[in-house]
Amino acid sequence: MAALTPVLLFLLFLSANSDESSNLDSSCFSAIPISNSVAALYVFGDSTVDAGNNNFMNNAVRVNFLPYGIDFSNTPTGRFTNGKTVADFIAILYNLSLPPPYLSLTEAQRKTVRDGINYASAGCGIFPNTKPPGLDCWSLQTQIEVFNRTVQEDLPCMIEDPQELAEYLANSIFYISMGTNDYTLNFNNHHDPEYFANSLLIQFRWCLQTLYNIGARNLVVNNIGPLGCLPSMINKTRNGQCDEQMNQNIMSYNSQLPQILKNIEDEYPNATLTLANSYDFLQDILADTEKYGFTDVKDPCCGDYFQGELACIPDYSTPCDNRCHSLFFDASHTSEFANCMFVRDMLIIKD
Repeated sequence: MAALTPVLLFLLFLSANSDESSNLDSSCFSAIPISNSVAALYVFGDSTVDAGNNNFMNNAVRVNFLPYGIDFSNTPTGRFTNGKTVADFIAILYNLSLPPPYLSLTEAQRKTVRDGINYASAGCGIFPNTKPPGLDCWSLQTQIEVFNRTVQEDLPCMIEDPQELAEYLANSIFYISMGTNDYTLNFNNHHDPEYFANSLLIQFRWCLQTLYNIGARNLVVNNIGPLGCLPSMINKTRNGQCDEQMNQNIMSYNSQLPQILKNIEDEYPNATLTLANSYDFLQDILADTEKYGFTDVKDPCCGDYFQGELACIPDYSTPCDNRCHSLFFDASHTSEFANCMFVRDMLIIKD
């Protein structure tokens, strides 16, 4: 994203969002720079960045209940955290509106949204067949197909000139956070990790190339975090430690992903692909909790046992008071404060 690198202006945006963030420590927020150098933000992914698309699906996993959203004006938007996601903070970083979930928009509204759209859907993955048993969601392939409709049918209503539309897309950011569910739902111990990772990366590369063919030029791609250290996984080990076998299973994917991104850049010189290293970020926090200010990195801020699993249960679970000191909000998703820190420490491109 070198062409979009902003002159960083370290401005405090809390005053404009005080009602949404009043319960959180401002130390992370005050370090987020604001820039006007990006045209739009388009978001693809799973529950890590779903902003509410699953709320509009008849048979999908969703969190349209409190305490999810307790720090988002006390509103359960469908985000799988207490407040904003990483994608939301990227939008704030570039002075954009938070990308609305595609399915929340009417056909008329879709022809007026210029700051970007969120297509993410909780539960799905890179493989088209990755989904929770018996439930619906949008795979990455489906999300890209819907985005293509946005480019073909909606954006031309605002940007009629094809060259101007191409420049708009070239000056937009495309954030992709996906792959976790492919391992939690599709991978089992009978799979060869190398073969599974290779197959997943072949599919993922095709998706990235398809986005490029539609017009994307600046792509920010998450790798897969240490899944074995999620509270849901720690709970299953019964010894209070990370599931290191699960962490090992994803290493083949994570180790090959940077080269895949470089290969695409080599093939398409006007494309820039940036790795958002979720794995190293979370491992750094787990290795030095005091440095980051967290006091709890193993337990969910919101979680009770339900049928042997940890879950944030509607009308039952009470979240912790000091949410900015918890790495995880629920058993599988990071807190708003951790999401902010990820953008601050891992995604800001400095001159």
